[in-house]
Amino acid sequence: MRLARLLIGLTKSLAMELAPYRIRVNAIAPGLTDTLQPRLGLTEEEISDRANNSPLGRIVFPEEVADLAAFLASTKAEMITGQLITSIPEPIPKFKKIKLML
Repeated sequence: MRLARLLIGLTKSLAMELAPYRIRVNAIAPGLTDTLQPRLGLTEEEISDRANNSPLGRIVFPEEVADLAAFLASTKAEMITGQLITSIPEPIPKFKKIKLML
């Protein structure tokens, strides 16, 4: 969690510093990704368990990360800067439920 806060701070600081030059800074933290890295320290069962317990219930594929990076680098994302985009398979914090009054 501490590393995530550092990454968020660095991303936001660089975004503010470089915005006058029309340089956008964003970070991608995809979480458990289907690459060689998790297989070096985890069994297939552990990888499967982590994927099943992620918010989307599956592992992230490298192509999805590449697509997101391409989008962030495109003109379609010119208004996005200083953001950490994540699908990290960590427990989602519990928020107090609110009742909408319509």
